[in-house]
Amino acid sequence: MKRLLIGLVICVCIDMYGQANIQSQVYEGDMPGTLFEGTTHSMKYMKLELVKLVAGASIKSKTKSLEHVIIVKSGAPVISSKLLHTVMTPGSLAVMTKGNSYKIKKGLQNQEDLYYIFSYQTKDPAKAADTATSFIRLWEDLSFRPHDRGGVRSCFDRPSSQTRRLEMHVTTLKAGLKSHEPHTHKAVEIILMFDGHTKMLIGETNYEGYNGSVYFIGSTLLHGIQNVGDKPCSYFAFQWE
Repeated sequence: MKRLLIGLVICVCIDMYGQANIQSQVYEGDMPGTLFEGTTHSMKYMKLELVKLVAGASIKSKTKSLEHVIIVKSGAPVISSKLLHTVMTPGSLAVMTKGNSYKIKKGLQNQEDLYYIFSYQTKDPAKAADTATSFIRLWEDLSFRPHDRGGVRSCFDRPSSQTRRLEMHVTTLKAGLKSHEPHTHKAVEIILMFDGHTKMLIGETNYEGYNGSVYFIGSTLLHGIQNVGDKPCSYFAFQWE
């Protein structure tokens, strides 16, 4: 009975304060499948998957009421829709706004095609941009801007079909350095490791991540990342308002 009451109190707290039911921690993305699925303080649905394309395969998708962000991990998959048709290199990404149909098919047969797909829907449709269109950013077109801690590649910073502001960039951090001191912000943040070895403080817990690891940081949680490897690391940082 005591355990039941505790569980009910937790559920009421989650409902009252709008806490995400996706747990703030590190998720390992080295094997195809679902990494996490649930809600956040601003999204009534969110899911992250790692997908592998087999030889001769193609995957057709329709975003319907969702928005999709696709990030290529390896290989050279081809993404196409009515307006887009592009061979995606590792590190390239696509944003497919709600209501769009598209197809991803395997590229070169001698490579392993893997990509991450974020699917999400806002709790507040008033924050969505009805005029938002789908787009692609190829890795080779993302200019690198060096700074004293490493450097950054800006992917985009714009309204989307689900958000007032959708922002993503790629940080390169030198060995042993912190990106910044631990801090908080209202926006939920997702960090997708592309290379290297990092440590992330989330709340009061330190987590370690490697190539393929994904850090999920809930709204207003204290967090900060550090490169604890012996070479530069790179990661995508993704947040929205």
